[in-house]
Amino acid sequence: MAKKVSQLAETSLPLEEGVRFLTGDLERAHRFDKAVLLFALYRAETTRAQAEAMLEAQLRQAGLKVRRVYITPEGEERDLPLWLKWHPPDGDTVIFVYDLRKAFPDALQYLNYRREIFAEERVRVVFWVLEEEARRLALEAPDFWAFRTQVLEFLEVPPPMRRAEIARGLAWWGWHGVPYAYESPEEIDERITLRERLLKDLPQDALAARGELHYTLAALYSFRGDHDRAISSVQRALELAERVGNRHLEMGAHNGLGNVYDDLGRYDDAIAEYERAIELDPKDAYPHNGLGSVYYEVGHYEEAIAEYKRAIELDPKFALPHNGLGSVYYELGRHDEAIAEYERAIELDPTDGGFYYNLGNAYVELERQEEAIQAYLKATELEPDYLLAHLALGRTYRQLDRYEELAKHSQQARELLAPDDHYNWACLEAICGNTEKALGYLKLALEKKPDLKEWAKRDPDLEWVRGDERFWEVVGERLPETNKEVASS
Repeated sequence: MAKKVSQLAETSLPLEEGVRFLTGDLERAHRFDKAVLLFALYRAETTRAQAEAMLEAQLRQAGLKVRRVYITPEGEERDLPLWLKWHPPDGDTVIFVYDLRKAFPDALQYLNYRREIFAEERVRVVFWVLEEEARRLALEAPDFWAFRTQVLEFLEVPPPMRRAEIARGLAWWGWHGVPYAYESPEEIDERITLRERLLKDLPQDALAARGELHYTLAALYSFRGDHDRAISSVQRALELAERVGNRHLEMGAHNGLGNVYDDLGRYDDAIAEYERAIELDPKDAYPHNGLGSVYYEVGHYEEAIAEYKRAIELDPKFALPHNGLGSVYYELGRHDEAIAEYERAIELDPTDGGFYYNLGNAYVELERQEEAIQAYLKATELEPDYLLAHLALGRTYRQLDRYEELAKHSQQARELLAPDDHYNWACLEAICGNTEKALGYLKLALEKKPDLKEWAKRDPDLEWVRGDERFWEVVGERLPETNKEVASS
């Protein structure tokens, strides 16, 4: 049950109705461009997480976004009003605030003395607080507390079995089938935090719920690049799946291990895990797609084709194996077939910028530059920070002598590039005609990753520096076809 607490009334409400009440307050504040300060009190993490997931879903349906702020003892956000002044949310964003207690007593003073900032910046905010936090706010920041719009209490503490049931549902919250492929890094961190909190709140004997939380956590850790935690978490999921006899989760855990080992370049281990997943469920398409990816990466193209086709046969609506099959055909020079597979992947999932980027590359090979540009532009529309697509656009515009558009996308690439991404800096400088800088970055890149030398010899981004003898001093022996090109130039 949720309890509405205001200056006017005190009413017990079902959880769903309480969430709708919060949503209504936030929608009205958005409509009239006013500030609103809402407090959601809770005792059990599962109840809070359930209410939060429901509220976020309703806000997204209303066209609003959620931005989460976790208060830390030493972080600048402990002075929340000032932090919001310097990091103002846009008009469609609702702020969720957590862990105020971690910055007590300083946070109390900041809230009390800078409370007017919330109104000035027209902030829509929901504070998720424990009862003790609310009591201290009322006693030690009374002027700020009087500023509040509404308090809603989610104080039910479900029994252990119910908490486990709720946690199992929340374990899959935000799951896209291809885990978290389209989330921002901030959203990934938020989803990790949710699951870590639920694990702390759950009884140790809630084995099924803990297994599913560890399984989805592993995918999140992997996506963030935290492979050690990903392996630890998926192994824990596998252990729990075996204990409760959840064969489907056991299969998924082996598939997840395969994904992590593939990311790490441990291809033999990845193959073994995918094969074990297939033994457990021969009709699941995911491990076949994983096997196809490994075989593609190690250059076993016929085996890759067979696995991708098997994945498609098992799940005709699964976009990834079509994309993978397109990449194999691309490497084999079968560009028309590659285009057909990329287009099928896009038809099945038009939200993945990577599919459009790959399609653009295939068009380039057939000298269909205008179609390539449209594909690359679509990739950047879907994923504005898609570095490789911006580089590809710069390269294609340079080939067409369209220097104004080259300048635009090269500048965007510069803003996205990490300082130590020496290889892509080399590509960018080559595209921009800065040969000295390009060769300098390339030397640094190949000192760190010598295995990139063979790709550098073929990389279209580097075509403008391959005529320089110093390029070959860095990358080594010329490719036979490159000798011909140089001889004819």
